[in-house]
Amino acid sequence: MSIGKKPRRYIVFLFAGYYPDGGWDDMRGSFDTIEEAADFARASRDHDDRPWTYKQVVDIETGEVTMIDQPRGLPPL
Repeated sequence: MSIGKKPRRYIVFLFAGYYPDGGWDDMRGSFDTIEEAADFARASRDHDDRPWTYKQVVDIETGEVTMIDQPRGLPPL
């Protein structure tokens, strides 16, 4: 995200559990609706063409964090 450019309401963070980039470096996009954000998160793949371990959507108006397809057996963040 470039400085001065306001993200849309729903921000997607995607990262592997073993080497997260951390914070804003895990941001992959922003969207107008939670449905668009969730669809993007589900379709995204890491550099090894695997689904990301953690998929979070943050509503920047309410601060609510939604986990998308949280893997079973992994600790919540």
